[in-house]
Amino acid sequence: MRQKMITLDPTSWEIASKMKNFSGWVRQKLREQNKSDGKVKAIQWESVCNKCDMFYLSTSEYAAKYNYCQKCHEHCQYIGKSELVQ
Repeated sequence: MRQKMITLDPTSWEIASKMKNFSGWVRQKLREQNKSDGKVKAIQWESVCNKCDMFYLSTSEYAAKYNYCQKCHEHCQYIGKSELVQ
């Protein structure tokens, strides 16, 4: 194993000193973080054309607010942050 020194504030040090295996806990948390890195989703913004019933997702809030329907070319209604999971 390799060593890596970390700096703790007084509160963190108190918590760590009470743990049985602080190093093992840190290793576990790093592995969990590494696994979840690929699962992070970018925030997407949603708009809808009520006339055509078409929904649009954008990575920009500005683009979603000022989106025009690709079918009828009318201004879409801004919905906000998307709740959809890809």
